[in-house]
Amino acid sequence: MMSAQNKYGFTLIELLLVIAIVGILAAVVAAAINPGQKVKMGNDSKVRSDVGQLAGAIQSYYTNKGFYPAVLTDLTANKELNSIPVPPTNNTGYGTAYTYTVCSSNASAAVSGTILAGNPTTNVLFCWRSSTVVAADTATCPCP
Repeated sequence: MMSAQNKYGFTLIELLLVIAIVGILAAVVAAAINPGQKVKMGNDSKVRSDVGQLAGAIQSYYTNKGFYPAVLTDLTANKELNSIPVPPTNNTGYGTAYTYTVCSSNASAAVSGTILAGNPTTNVLFCWRSSTVVAADTATCPCP
């Protein structure tokens, strides 16, 4: 007569089945979250914040000097900013610097940065213009 043995633990099939189910759930969650899009949205928030910071410094410079800075580095030379913000560096679509333009014989200025989230085929600019003192998403950022 064979004696009954108590078995403890799981069989290999049970373990593989659980691992497969957890893997499928993880893939579904990752697809629903779309981490690539979340990174772009975070980078876009940095661009918006940086353009706002530059806009405030440009307006402060104008208030103090009576004219707009010729280049963005004038903002650090005159202590309006400690350093010039740079676009996000983990995605090449943002470029290497923000675009700054002085317009109409120093009567107005514009600063912009590229926004990527939600725009798979075309880049949109987050543009601030001194003439409107408003920043908005636009296709171009010409002088006001």
